[in-house]
Formats: sequence, C-alpha cells, structure tokens
Amino acid sequence: VHKNAPTVVASFVLILNIFGLLFATAFFNNAALRDHSHGFHEILFSTPISKSGYFFGRFFGAFLLSTLVSLGIYLGFVLGPPVGVALNWIGPDRFGPTPWMAFLKCHFFFLVPNLLFAGTVIFALASHFKNTIVSFIGTIVIIIAYTASLNLMSDLDSQSIAAMADVFGISAYNLDTQYLTPFERNTIDPSLTGYVLKNRILW
Repeated sequence: VHKNAPTVVASFVLILNIFGLLFATAFFNNAALRDHSHGFHEILFSTPISKSGYFFGRFFGAFLLSTLVSLGIYLGFVLGPPVGVALNWIGPDRFGPTPWMAFLKCHFFFLVPNLLFAGTVIFALASHFKNTIVSFIGTIVIIIAYTASLNLMSDLDSQSIAAMADVFGISAYNLDTQYLTPFERNTIDPSLTGYVLKNRILW
C-alpha cells in the first residue's frame, strides 16, 4: 500500500483529528471567554449587536481557525514524498499520485463534521460555565467516548454498534475498509456509504 494512498490519508486525518481537538478546544474556549475574561463583555453587550450575531460570529471564527490548522495534515502528504525521495529516506516506488480527491473527501466527510460537533460542545460549555477547565473536561469526555467505542470493536458481535458509537467515525471507516485489497486501498477514495454514512448522519 502506498504511503500516500487514500486509505492512509483517511487514517491520518481521523487519528490526528483527535489530537487536533486539543488545539480546537483552545480556539473555541478563547472565542467564548475572551470578552468575559477581559471584562469587555459589559461594553460589547451595550452595543446594538444581536445575540445570534455575537455567538455565531465567535463560534464560526474559532471553527474556521481550527479547520485551517488541520490543513497541515494535507500539506504533509504533499511535501512528504518529494522531500523523502530527495533525502533518500524512502524509494519513489512507495508513493502513488497525490490523492487530491481523498484530501477533499476526508476534509468534508470527517474533519469538518468532527470539529463542528466537538466545537459545538466545547463552545457551549465555555459559554455557559465561563470556565476553561470545564471546556477541556468536555474534550476529554469526547475522547473517552471514542476510547469506549474502541473496546466494542474488539468484540466481533458488537462491531456495528462500535461503528455507530464512534464520535469521530474511525471505527466506521475501518469496518468499511477492512477487507479492501492493496490495489483498492491505493485507488478507492473515502465515500459516504455503509457504516460511514450512518455514522456521519448520526453525529
């Protein structure tokens, strides 16, 4: 299987998305608490700004910043092959063509929905409790929920339940692709079918 195969890209995006939640938590928490923590909320709320305009503006600003940081994953897949070959770290035969379509599908099938769901929870907790610790506890709870779904994957009888319970969609994608051949892993992009489709609709 190529080092930049669509399935490899999807796996990296899904796994690194979990670690990216820590960065995202900082962005969403800061967006929700900045005015309150700096004592500027009393001045800001005296202006003719709507509640929805304020909260949605803050939320989508943090959401956009979080997704931009995550683009570094794709940059690594673009720069990795030529740098690795040039420095003689790996042979050119280990890479296939740059999977641009896989980048696009991974971004909109996995990364964006995951950040939207997690960001909503984090932003809501920060806005309600006005506490940074509570925001990070919310992130930890989300990660623990994913870990719990992994335990279900070890049981063949409950793999379908695990695929649906996985917040990030990792178990669903692994279940859909577990029997792909190396040729299929190198050529088939992620798709909204099977367990992935059901998982994405749910979360």
